[in-house]
Amino acid sequence: MISAGRTKEGPLLARLQRRQQRMISPLTRLVTGAILIDGVLAGASLDRTLIQLPAFRQVGPLPWAAFSRKADLGDRAFLWYPSLAMIGTGLSLAAALKGRGETSSRSSSAWLGAAAAFSAAGLLATTGAAPNMLRVRHAGDDAAVLKRSLEGFQFWQRIRGSLQGLAFVANVLSLLAIRP
Repeated sequence: MISAGRTKEGPLLARLQRRQQRMISPLTRLVTGAILIDGVLAGASLDRTLIQLPAFRQVGPLPWAAFSRKADLGDRAFLWYPSLAMIGTGLSLAAALKGRGETSSRSSSAWLGAAAAFSAAGLLATTGAAPNMLRVRHAGDDAAVLKRSLEGFQFWQRIRGSLQGLAFVANVLSLLAIRP
């Protein structure tokens, strides 16, 4: 009896098996991309929700409005946050659809679906947060309008940030469930 390592095909077969083990599936790539994007978004949301907004509640709506006009309503943030949310949601949805078409475990399918749902819900919650932020642009120094905007934004940010964090966690758990 000749072992696989001693035949002519043995080294080639062993090399092919090693290469196949190193190949990353398209599903794993989608989930990894979603984890990276959602991780950045969840981290930014966590900072906003737990650090920035409580501090701005203490100093008041006028400093928050001045900061928001330069940061959130500036050219860079206008592209940065929406891009992260849309790309992360797109990757999560694509991964969930790809996972349904592949033979994946029940647990990975459930986590992929949860990640897509949380991500989409986080994006949807932006429709509640955005009007509060956009109102700041034209509110001037009207303290009552700015206070209402800060409170409304903080309310929706808590929901949105929680959903974005849950999307990140669900994507990580789906990746762990996909791995053999």
